[in-house]
Amino acid sequence: MRIRNTINNNKLYAWMVIIILFMQSYAVSMHRLGSGEEPATEPARNFAQEIKTNRELMQKAFLENPKIAVNFAYLSLFMLIIFLLGIIFFVNYIFIKAKGKEPIPKTLKEQPVLWSWKDAVKIVIIFLFFNHMFVLFEHLLAGFLKTPGIDKRTSMVLDTMFMDIFCFLLILYFVTVKYKQKIAALGISLKNIAKNIGIALSGYLAFLPVLAVLFLCVIFIAKLLNYTPPQEPIYELIFKEERPHLLIVISAMVALIGPIIEEIFFRGFLYSALKKSLNVTAAIVITACIFSLLHTNALGFMPIVALGIFLAYLREKTGSLIPSIAVHIMHNAALATLMFLARGVIALA
Repeated sequence: MRIRNTINNNKLYAWMVIIILFMQSYAVSMHRLGSGEEPATEPARNFAQEIKTNRELMQKAFLENPKIAVNFAYLSLFMLIIFLLGIIFFVNYIFIKAKGKEPIPKTLKEQPVLWSWKDAVKIVIIFLFFNHMFVLFEHLLAGFLKTPGIDKRTSMVLDTMFMDIFCFLLILYFVTVKYKQKIAALGISLKNIAKNIGIALSGYLAFLPVLAVLFLCVIFIAKLLNYTPPQEPIYELIFKEERPHLLIVISAMVALIGPIIEEIFFRGFLYSALKKSLNVTAAIVITACIFSLLHTNALGFMPIVALGIFLAYLREKTGSLIPSIAVHIMHNAALATLMFLARGVIALA
């Protein structure tokens, strides 16, 4: 009866869900028909071979080009110094905690939020619905103009840019129009911005050893199981795209736009809503798990959960969203930089 009443009171959203499920089922069925009997195993096998080839090419570049090997040694030394510095920061945080003090200060007074987790669900439904509509519009426009349409990577970038902007506007509508609150309720404020960025930098350094250990565990498990995770879209965009202007846009999306929008939704909107109904720990863990599920494969689940927990922890302790945004930008920028460096070495080989 409760479910029926919920559906009756939200008929528009119910219809959106039905359309989303129908279009998703149709897309999956068409993908299977078009890819033969091996829709999952063949791409995974090809990707595993590609990773092996790239590794061999990088080894070849190190052996044949001493300058690359020296630069790689300097990079490794720099990363080792950062890791050791992170251990020092981590131990310092533990020491401060053991003395009964708080290592992360409050930098922004939190405002009570008026939205709930149900509003977060509505945003997700609207987001998914319009994402499917945008993709459908692209296909219909290409058919109407009788053109082959834009290529896969350009389409991926355009879809992501459009949906990021749409998601941001959607959150702004719920916060400022529907509930008539200021964006400061999301934790967005320039107050103490220098202090918040400093907290983000020191906090990320302290978190890096934890993240590194988790990634090493993931790599060990993958080798133990002889498992290669499926190819992520970002891999194809960075390693295979050749157009400079599109690579610039991709870099901006990965290192700047994506982290900002994701933090506004996950740690600004969703976490604040869950904290109203649950305790802080439950809200942090649930937000981190959802964040990880939407980002990676099963093998990388725990490292992304750990990152999500840390980002929400910063949000809770400081009251501001700026440290979480800054850490997310640092993390994505570092990963993207390493991927571009690897691409450069492979290209030289």
